[in-house]
Amino acid sequence: MVEVLFLFCFRRFFVDDVPIRVFKNNRGIGIAYPDSQPVGIYSTIFNGENWATNDGWVKLNWTMAPFVATYEAFGVDACVVQNWNTTGCLAAIGNWWDHSDYQSLTFHETNQLAWVRRHFLLYNYCIDKSRYASPPPECYT
Repeated sequence: MVEVLFLFCFRRFFVDDVPIRVFKNNRGIGIAYPDSQPVGIYSTIFNGENWATNDGWVKLNWTMAPFVATYEAFGVDACVVQNWNTTGCLAAIGNWWDHSDYQSLTFHETNQLAWVRRHFLLYNYCIDKSRYASPPPECYT
């Protein structure tokens, strides 16, 4: 596992140049945000069919097991942190991801993200009333 430091306030995750996830820095409304500490990128396959697939309506086809995830040309551009020492990363300036163009999505990217959510998002905790009586604060931003 490689530890990296993301120093920007708007994290965008893309697959094949299409945004699939956005994490906004909502520190201004009291939500913790890891903008100056190393974070890791993990991937796992888990059984969430009882809650993450339209409240269990979509069942897994267990005859297709074992399930395998593979990645091709996987790359992460970030500042690599050694032994949790973030000094070099915090002092670095001029990284392409710090530029204002990368702090938000373009109109086209916003439409792409909406398309991904409409066609592939099965679970959204912001609208899960059975788990959260009222949505968490970040769901309103």
